[in-house]
Amino acid sequence: PPGIAPRMMLVTHRGPYRFSVQDDGSFASARGAGGIVSALLPLVTGTDRGADDERQAWVAAAINDDDRGAVAAGVATVPGLDLHLLDLDPSLHRMHYDVISNAVLWFLYHGLFDLPRRPRFDEHLREAWEGYVAVNTTFADAIAETAVDREQVLVHDYHLALVPGMVRAGRPDLRITHFTHTPFCGPNSIRVLPTDMAEAICRSMAAVPCGFHTDRWARAYIASAAEILGADHPVAPSYPAPLGPDPVALAELATSPAAVQAAAELDELVGDRKLVFRSDRIDLSKNIVRGFHIYNHLLVTHPEW
Repeated sequence: PPGIAPRMMLVTHRGPYRFSVQDDGSFASARGAGGIVSALLPLVTGTDRGADDERQAWVAAAINDDDRGAVAAGVATVPGLDLHLLDLDPSLHRMHYDVISNAVLWFLYHGLFDLPRRPRFDEHLREAWEGYVAVNTTFADAIAETAVDREQVLVHDYHLALVPGMVRAGRPDLRITHFTHTPFCGPNSIRVLPTDMAEAICRSMAAVPCGFHTDRWARAYIASAAEILGADHPVAPSYPAPLGPDPVALAELATSPAAVQAAAELDELVGDRKLVFRSDRIDLSKNIVRGFHIYNHLLVTHPEW
């Protein structure tokens, strides 16, 4: 439409490409890992847009020393994408990612806390929260500085929950959406967080439309925002939007030489024995523990196997 920027800016913690230093000191790039990158990257690459101001933009963190080295050398770039990797302070980044994002918010949103023992609200948690705020501020500043007028900005996941409110305050012209790729806890569970932390997260997300993979998760977020901010506090609409894998990419991978070779090696290893196969993430929220329980039950009830 007239007056709307011709591109969109994606904002994620983990970037679409990782960089590695080579023996000669140069840097090579490879597609990043993770479900978000796998789902989103095909949507923003392979277009015929060539002008710098029309390429899709992507803002993410430099994850390791090689990423940071590529940023420092000015070579953290890929064709067809306006990539911005942020060189974050490693200590702040660790507190943001390892402590608040993964040890607090992930457990909270998935209902995994052993509440009599965790989380612990001590000086360490407060220091980590300051790191979370600092990293979110760095992302917000980068968006405000690089986004074109009225650009569409899609901020992803619980790692960056404070970004929408920060950007909205500094760049009201931008069209901002936040999308969470995990569940969101209900109003009873959100009270587990210290009040100021829960208020900061809910107030930031309430400033923009928020998406979730299911309607149930969206309803839980709305109920938590009302509980923390009050029923009269304005909350932008939420919406469900499932995001599946790219079937073309999966089909190509399944028939690739590497997959064919791996299947042949597996056949040779198994021989004429029976095979119980399970593909899993080593993650409590993905039922890995229950999977081992049922496998143990199988061996108990069928000792011949």
